[in-house]
Amino acid sequence: MIYPAAVNIVILQDSTYEQDFVITEAAKAATLNENTNIITSACHGLIANDRVAFSVIDGELPCGIIATESYFVLAAGLTEYSFQISNTSGGSAIDFTIISPSATYLIGKVVNLTSYTFDSDIRLSYDAGVSASFVCTVINATAGKLRLSLTAATTVALAAAVYVWDLKLISGGNSYFYAKGSVTVEATSSRT
Repeated sequence: MIYPAAVNIVILQDSTYEQDFVITEAAKAATLNENTNIITSACHGLIANDRVAFSVIDGELPCGIIATESYFVLAAGLTEYSFQISNTSGGSAIDFTIISPSATYLIGKVVNLTSYTFDSDIRLSYDAGVSASFVCTVINATAGKLRLSLTAATTVALAAAVYVWDLKLISGGNSYFYAKGSVTVEATSSRT
C-alpha cells in the first residue's frame, strides 16, 4: 500500500477477513525495464539495502513483483535515478516481466513499523460512531508488513451496507492518517 492510499474493501458477512499491506512513505513514479530489470525513478533517494514496495495504477504489477511484499535495493548498478531489486539483501536481481505496458508504476520506501501502533475503524460515515475495528497485526516490522483482520463474529454483526474506513499510524505522540476508503459488507446466504 503506497502512501497516501485509497483502498476499497469488500467483506462478506459471517466470514473472516484478512488483508496484508506493506506500509511505505510517499510514492514516486517509476519506470520498469523488463529487458534490463532496471527500475528508474528520478531522484529516488534510496540507498543499498533500503526496502521498497510497489503499486500500480491502471494495470497490473509485472510478473515477479507482488504488491504485498517488499524488496531490497541492490548496491550493484545503484544510481541517483535507477536501481535493481532483490528478494534478499545483496541477493540476485529480480527478473520481472511487464504484463501491462501502459500501467503507471509507483514505488515507495518501506516504513519500519517497530515503533508504531495502529488504529483502524469502520463507520457508516467518517463522523458516525465506530461500527467495528480492524485488528492490526504487524507481520514483519522491518519489512513494513501489516495485516488488517476481522473475525467472523465481527463481520456477522455488520449490516450489509457501504461503510468507510481509515488506518491511523501512531508513533511518538504523532498520528498519521495513512489510508482510507470504502468497506462494502455483503450479505451471505449460507448463515448458520
